[in-house]
Amino acid sequence: MKKTILLFLAIGFLWSCNDKDDDGSTTTTEFDKSALVNMIGHDIIDIDLQNLTSETASLVSIGKTKNLERLKTQWVETQKVWQTARIFKVSEIKNKFLLSPFYRYPIDTARIEKFILENDTFNLANESSLIKGLSALEYLIYQENAIDEIHWKYIQAVCEDLNNQSELINTTWKSDSEFYTNLNNSTDGSINQLVNSMIASLEETKVNKLSKPLYENTTTEAPYSQQSIELIQYNLEGIQKLYLGNETTGFDEYLKSLNQTQLDSDIKSQLTTCIEYANDIDTSLETSIESQNTQEIIKLYDAITELLVLVKVDMSSQLNIIVTFNDVDGD
Repeated sequence: MKKTILLFLAIGFLWSCNDKDDDGSTTTTEFDKSALVNMIGHDIIDIDLQNLTSETASLVSIGKTKNLERLKTQWVETQKVWQTARIFKVSEIKNKFLLSPFYRYPIDTARIEKFILENDTFNLANESSLIKGLSALEYLIYQENAIDEIHWKYIQAVCEDLNNQSELINTTWKSDSEFYTNLNNSTDGSINQLVNSMIASLEETKVNKLSKPLYENTTTEAPYSQQSIELIQYNLEGIQKLYLGNETTGFDEYLKSLNQTQLDSDIKSQLTTCIEYANDIDTSLETSIESQNTQEIIKLYDAITELLVLVKVDMSSQLNIIVTFNDVDGD
């Protein structure tokens, strides 16, 4: 009996030696960072930015027809793509501040009306992001009053500017080869930038999209369409897509290569939970706050807070990410 026990102990010792390095640490598989960055660049960012240009081109064509209901539908379709594309604050897109002119909230409605009143034609290329972009378009098309001719002209100008801006973002991205080669662990490394972009999106959702409207009575993200919760869901789905990658590589596989299977499982589970909570909310954020019926909103807020900790603290630590974003940074 003693010999049998000793045999099992010996086998166990040999097995453990195969799983450990000489210094006693667990053996990890060398992860292909280049494959991850290339997959994200070509299979996710390329496609999303091309889709964004296509959606904004549809805004232009529908705007010319002055079909308000179709334009509202297309605004939502454009937001679905944008809420993923806006995560990509990386490389030259980030360095040239190309995302802010496309989308900024809240916008300055008084300034928009003043601008419309003082002009007959509209070239928005060099105008402030406070009077143009997807948020300005939302304000203009989700109105109770009928839209007059001069406002239609401005709507068309906003659509044109959105399309021009999406083309500029796309062109800039396509000419940026450094994203694919910058694999170092510095703040400008591509993986470091991608993780920080996920963190920034989660921070923005937690603070600007939920906490401030809930507790400080600030404007919600989409007050005129009352689509604020839906936009949060689209953004969370974009983060999920970025995290999971494809069937061969993703941040999930990166963590598993470091023997962080449980952390990967926790992040996947929490992403799913956040998306499900957002999807289950059947009243708008604006209505919930106004009626003080905020239990489901707080539930979503708490779930996003937990997800943020998993990504910003646990995942960043394992991947040696230098976290450059904090919750007082702007959009």
